[in-house]
Amino acid sequence: MTISLRMKQAPALAAVLALVAAGAAQAQGSKEAEAAIKYRQSVYTVIYNNFGPLGAMASGKAPFDAAIFKRNAARVAFMSSIAPDTFPEVSKTGNTKAKPEIWANKAEFDKLMKDFQDKSGALASAAQKATSVDEVKAAFGATGAACKACHDKFKAD
Repeated sequence: MTISLRMKQAPALAAVLALVAAGAAQAQGSKEAEAAIKYRQSVYTVIYNNFGPLGAMASGKAPFDAAIFKRNAARVAFMSSIAPDTFPEVSKTGNTKAKPEIWANKAEFDKLMKDFQDKSGALASAAQKATSVDEVKAAFGATGAACKACHDKFKAD
């Protein structure tokens, strides 16, 4: 009788064990997603904190400082090279403003990220030799437009 009862309980036990294993895997996936999202947000925080002062200078809200502009533009260009890597598949869900369209329309997303890299690289190049804000305004505007294009399409507000 004991063997018969155990045999009947085996499928239920197997189901419980499968649920526990699935829950553990989901929790691990959740932690992985959370870490990936935090990493992405950190990269964009660095971009934002370096791009903001450039915008203040370009708009005349802050005096032009060639050394700061050059340094910050180089940082933005460098971070733009990291940005595409911050969208792993696991980070599709969670506390993020990244729209699912990023992964559904990867080719367009990759194209916009490449444009951001190209424009921020051109901004960093222009900043290398700039002695006035007029020498970097166009490149700054183009970089800002590249950011906006991606945000408009792939970031939830």
